[in-house]
Amino acid sequence: MPRFGSFRTAQYLFESRLRNPHLFQPKPRDLHIKESRMHRNKIISLKVLNKPAFAGILLGVFSTATVVGSHYLLLTTVEQRYEDIRRRLTELERHKQKVEEHWETMEIMGGVLENCVEICNEWKSQREERKSLDWTTLNNSVK
Repeated sequence: MPRFGSFRTAQYLFESRLRNPHLFQPKPRDLHIKESRMHRNKIISLKVLNKPAFAGILLGVFSTATVVGSHYLLLTTVEQRYEDIRRRLTELERHKQKVEEHWETMEIMGGVLENCVEICNEWKSQREERKSLDWTTLNNSVK
C-alpha cells in the first residue's frame, strides 16, 4: 500500500473500495474514535487504518485527513468543512461591512478635512494681507 496521506493512497483506497465492496463493513470493535475538543474533528488510531477496507470507508465519509504525530490521524468530515467555510464567509461578510462603515467615516472625515484646509488657506491669505500692510499707516489710523 502506498504511503498514507498521498494522492496515490486515496486512489488505491478508492479503487479497493470499488473492487471489494463487501470488505467495507467495519466491525464495531475496529472503530476507535476520540473527539478532539480543540479541532472538533475525529481522531482515529492509525492502528485501525492498517486495514485498507476500513480506511476506504473513511475516505467516503471524511473530506480531509492529516497525520498528527505518528499515532493518530486528524479527520475532518464534509459537514464540518462546510460549516467552517460558511463560518468563514460570515466572518468575511462582517469584515466587509466594517470596512464599508470605515470607508464612509473616512469620506466624511475627508470632507471635513477639505473644509479645514480651505479655512486654513483663507486664514493664511488674510494673515499675509495683514503682514503686508504698512504698520505706520495702521498706527496712524488708530490714533
